[in-house]
Amino acid sequence: MTLVKTLRQHGRVYTVEFDDQPPMRCERRFLSKVSLAEGQDIEPRLLDRLRDAAAEDLALAMGQRWLAQRARSRSDLTARLRREGFASEVIEVTLEALRAQGALDDRAFALSWVEKRLRRNPRAARLLRKELEQQGIESQVAAAATANVDDDALALELAADKLRRAGDDWQRFRREAVPALLRKGFTADVVMDALRAAWRERNDDAPTE
Repeated sequence: MTLVKTLRQHGRVYTVEFDDQPPMRCERRFLSKVSLAEGQDIEPRLLDRLRDAAAEDLALAMGQRWLAQRARSRSDLTARLRREGFASEVIEVTLEALRAQGALDDRAFALSWVEKRLRRNPRAARLLRKELEQQGIESQVAAAATANVDDDALALELAADKLRRAGDDWQRFRREAVPALLRKGFTADVVMDALRAAWRERNDDAPTE
């Protein structure tokens, strides 16, 4: 038999310490569910089952809390659960459970991420795809999420903003706007077309190259 020595609380998580076995982490609700208490004797086979169930319950609870904070990708959750020390089998069970609940969806995450990115810091579709893939989003999912991004319209909007700051100096406008738009992932052709279009809208004539 194994003796439950102490129950140590760390926020919502408890560490259960035994007299002759490694400690076990679990949710507070799990302790109540299985009626685990200090001074209790547990058979080794029962402890093994409790340990497996506690790990799955805790991983699921952590995943749900992280997703409640904001949308996250499968890759992000996998990395977080690994850092928490969960075994690969527990992680897979957890991710599948979250997917079945509708809480974990890479497609929805990618669409939401692109929408927020365009609102706060617009950039070209190819750069958005690259950033999504760096976060572990599959290339086809990233491509679908950025399919409706209009590089020409975005570049024109950014160019018009740069022109307001540059005034009527085409050379200054070009010097400042070109590298800024290239850093945002737009191609050179898209950048120059946007600069010329912004200039024509502002000055009713073509710029002097």
